[in-house]
Amino acid sequence: MTRVTKWDPENDNIVKSFVKEHGREWSISEMADELKSQLPGFDNSSIQRRILQWLQNPRGPSDLL
Repeated sequence: MTRVTKWDPENDNIVKSFVKEHGREWSISEMADELKSQLPGFDNSSIQRRILQWLQNPRGPSDLL
């Protein structure tokens, strides 16, 4: 069973920075695969959803506003 971790500012910044750097060249699944090792406790689908949220709203996902 996969452990689910809450998005805190530290792991959210990891996703935000990665999306800013690679968001235009990489697919969501490629970014999630690359980030998985940096985000222990998150499964691929959770990471993909967070990447999509950052792509849709560069100011930040709604739960951060």
